[in-house]
Amino acid sequence: MCADRQKFTIAVDEPNIRVSTYFDDSKMSIITEVPCVNGVPPESFVYFINNWLQCVKSINPLIAEIEELEPVQGYSVGKTKANVPWPLTTRCTIAARYPCPNYKEGEHLLMLSERGAESRAILSEEEQKNLCQARLFIAGWHFSPVKTADGQIKGTKICYL
Repeated sequence: MCADRQKFTIAVDEPNIRVSTYFDDSKMSIITEVPCVNGVPPESFVYFINNWLQCVKSINPLIAEIEELEPVQGYSVGKTKANVPWPLTTRCTIAARYPCPNYKEGEHLLMLSERGAESRAILSEEEQKNLCQARLFIAGWHFSPVKTADGQIKGTKICYL
């Protein structure tokens, strides 16, 4: 990933969402920021963190299929197949999920990475013919409170990497 945020290109800059991208050869980095989901406290996202496998298809229309694999050292591992536009081919990502609800008081993280899932990253012969195995160094969601001047939680800031 690019360490210099200034090298990112702003792809979307709207009041409710900002998406920045960076490409380096075959590597891509994306940072998405939602400044405030009004009326929804960070605790509302703990269900998503704990049930990512069941929730992710409903928020990402590119995902065609998700399969739960054997856990590694207590962490769940999933195989995700995503349909991508032509001329690319269907992508397959195998990643471990590292949920971190309440990693700080009122803040929650969900991280995903191929690190820790290497022993599960084996495609069948049929999958090797039909899929492109994509690498996921790290991805994650950070849910943090947005507070009013008097300290009341008015919503949630979401960052996705």
